[in-house]
Amino acid sequence: MKFLIDGPKNSKRVFVLAHGAGVGMESDWMTQMAELLAEKKIKVIRFNFPYMEEMVRSGTKRPPNTAKQLKEAWKEVIEAQGPAEKIAIGGKSMGGRIASLVADE
Repeated sequence: MKFLIDGPKNSKRVFVLAHGAGVGMESDWMTQMAELLAEKKIKVIRFNFPYMEEMVRSGTKRPPNTAKQLKEAWKEVIEAQGPAEKIAIGGKSMGGRIASLVADE
């Protein structure tokens, strides 16, 4: 999984930011949000869900993965960036909804 990292690399304040259903981690909104958080000395980690990775590779529009698959992707990202107790998670629209489901677990 590919990550984009904004802000100080060694910051203890880490926020993982997920995209919405229609656009990926490099959208204008995601970039602007990451930059604004980075200005506050927060390390921001962005990623694409699997269906979006496929859209980027193929150039073909795809529907989002199932909620179960999206939650599993979130868990993989948290495991890669964790420990979970040391990071905050959220996102735009769908990415934020799935983040809240994962946080609730």
